[in-house]
Amino acid sequence: MELLERIQSLLCRQGIVSDLKEDSLSTGIFTGAIGSRLRLSENSGLLHCMVVIPIFTPEYRRPAMAQALSKANFALPAGCFQMDGSDGELRFRSSMPVCDGNPTDEQLRNLMLGAWHTTARYTTALVEVAFTEVDPEIAIARAEASWQEAEQQALLQ
Repeated sequence: MELLERIQSLLCRQGIVSDLKEDSLSTGIFTGAIGSRLRLSENSGLLHCMVVIPIFTPEYRRPAMAQALSKANFALPAGCFQMDGSDGELRFRSSMPVCDGNPTDEQLRNLMLGAWHTTARYTTALVEVAFTEVDPEIAIARAEASWQEAEQQALLQ
């Protein structure tokens, strides 16, 4: 439990209010087109970080969403998107081992911000795939192109 309390303190220092319950820590985050929920929990020597995206993909769009998630996951260096097969809810998850050490604040920030930024990069595309007839490959390619453009502009500044 002390690791989650430490993370809560780290978030508080950044001005982010979080809710610590028995075995998890959560906070609302802005992920582009919609708000999401960042959840952290620790078990079995792993710190789990999940972003719950409040998109419930309609049944008829789930094959297209599965294709979009597969395409997005292929490009990711860490973590993955997943869809709940029963209700179509989307999530991004990542984790890091903590069993034999005390992670630094920088490692904790990288885990959380990596999940947050990755989700924000793809959320608009996932909304499009869930609720329009857009081709999943096109939606994901647009998300990746806009992210690459933003990265290039940041390098020029």
